[in-house]
Amino acid sequence: MTKPDIAHRAPKIPLAVPLALRLSAEELVKTDRYASQEVRSRSAFARMIFLRGLAEYERELATNQ
Repeated sequence: MTKPDIAHRAPKIPLAVPLALRLSAEELVKTDRYASQEVRSRSAFARMIFLRGLAEYERELATNQ
């Protein structure tokens, strides 16, 4: 069985800075499982989820103003 070719590389950002993230053991297992299913690294998956959450947060801020 081959994995789907759905992964995309993150854009190269000249000023990108590493960010440490603490996850529980259960959250880490889920992160690894979903990242593997999408053929992404753990870091790429975490960044994707962060960006989705950030967009949702900004939408909530805009509707509450």
